[in-house]
Amino acid sequence: MMSFEPMMKNLNKGSYYWNKIFQYLVKVTTNQLLPMIGFFRKIRKKLADDNKPLKYMRYAIGEIVLVVIGILIALSINNWNEDRKDKELYYSYLIRLKEDFTEMLNSTKEAQIIEKRLVELGEMVLNFDEETAKDINPLQFAIALDYTAGRHFYKKSSQTWADLISTGNLNLLDNKDLRNQIGAYNSLIDQRHFQIEEWFAFKVKYRDLTRHILRPEERLYLTEDWPYGNFEDPAFEDFKLQTTLDEMKSKLKAIPELKGVLTDVVLTRNITVSMINNEVKLLSSILMTINDEISKLGFKNSSK
Repeated sequence: MMSFEPMMKNLNKGSYYWNKIFQYLVKVTTNQLLPMIGFFRKIRKKLADDNKPLKYMRYAIGEIVLVVIGILIALSINNWNEDRKDKELYYSYLIRLKEDFTEMLNSTKEAQIIEKRLVELGEMVLNFDEETAKDINPLQFAIALDYTAGRHFYKKSSQTWADLISTGNLNLLDNKDLRNQIGAYNSLIDQRHFQIEEWFAFKVKYRDLTRHILRPEERLYLTEDWPYGNFEDPAFEDFKLQTTLDEMKSKLKAIPELKGVLTDVVLTRNITVSMINNEVKLLSSILMTINDEISKLGFKNSSK
């Protein structure tokens, strides 16, 4: 996984120097203004003692103006410092978001490959009685039979995004495109969660109908040791399937509702593949926008 620790170390180092600069500016401003205020007070006192009210008023107003200017300068420096802190905090969130969404994109791409493979497996079982299926490898068919209703979980959420919301720091993210993109992605995932739960009933029904076709020890071996999508996995070189292809087909033919249930499973998997494709596009777009935002902030990063 990509590491962003060097960037954060440089950011922390930069914060230290900016704090030093801020302290220096406050000190200089204070040191310059205090002697001037004292100077005006002496003149004001002398004019008051000499009973010169007009000049006294001028110097009094001048002193007030000087104090106001000093306050405004101090506020400006303070606001500048607060803006810099917000900018650094925003940058740190962007780095964390980039790390989260990079991991999510990689995980989703893996799910994309697996779901496409599961569609192929489902279609293999669905077409078991066709002429083209007579020479199929029994082990491949057993794998397809057992894994067609499999579930695959992958990373779909960002902890950093949740932190932004819970801490009230979401206002730091003023890029509307980025907020809209992440919002669209989260809406898509919410829709996916609803569909996953709704469609899971088809997979449960399929498993109930087919769990007796393979021997328990065969199902256990296939479930524990087979990696998605790889029929040529070396783990199967010494595995001897006891259930024959004809046995599997014969038992499948004896299940009248199999075709309907399996058609639902394959159909929903095809929709799942389409939605995962959209997830990959959205995640890629989000990462591009995050990278643009990081570049705009102008912080230098280094891997050293």
